[in-house]
Amino acid sequence: MKHIWDVEELATHWSLSFEEMQLLKSKPARNHLPLVAQLKYYQYAGRFPGAASDIPPTVHHYLADQVDADVNQIKAYDWSGRTGTRHRREVLQFLGVRRVSAEDKVLFSTWLIEHVYPTWSDISNTPEHAFEWFRLWSQCHTFFRYRRPADIST
Repeated sequence: MKHIWDVEELATHWSLSFEEMQLLKSKPARNHLPLVAQLKYYQYAGRFPGAASDIPPTVHHYLADQVDADVNQIKAYDWSGRTGTRHRREVLQFLGVRRVSAEDKVLFSTWLIEHVYPTWSDISNTPEHAFEWFRLWSQCHTFFRYRRPADIST
């Protein structure tokens, strides 16, 4: 992960939405910063941080300002403990992330065979293609899941 972020990049990748701020309502203040750090890191990197040191200090400060928290709270957080594990489950649920189903695997395999392998000779890039496909699939799935049929047709 990059360590130097300009203001525009911080705003684009690390700003909290109203819905994301609502996750904090039932949490003690000491967990606000670590929870949003896990959420935004996952949204940016597609995985969770293993420790506070995985997240650049500039990002810590940017997130701390948004949740009105002391940036040092993140150092006391137990990333691999019960609270960290529970927060990761809550983040995944909030984002609508779920385990890949057998149907998902078939769709992905078909897409690879029909669209990637005929035009891309280097299969070493398959993990990047997989990540992108599942990210786009998830966004599309979320779009249709949260909209009424009348919203989709317009």
